[in-house]
Amino acid sequence: MKQYFGVVYLENGDACICSSCESEEEVRNAMKKAIAKNPTKIKATTFMVRESDKKLTLFDLFGHPKSRDLMQDKKFLSTL
Repeated sequence: MKQYFGVVYLENGDACICSSCESEEEVRNAMKKAIAKNPTKIKATTFMVRESDKKLTLFDLFGHPKSRDLMQDKKFLSTL
């Protein structure tokens, strides 16, 4: 089954990603709702399509990072 993930890029460099939708029309409606919150701060929009038998999550799309937060690492902070 195809799954759609909408992405709205903001001018400040942030991005909003909607959860899995089942159709292109559904993802477009989800993006319209996200755009309506800050209509003047939108830089671009797009959507991703993935094929999978199970319902995908955002973790499935981008992986499960195992990195540490460097701003909480006292050794790293002392080097700044």
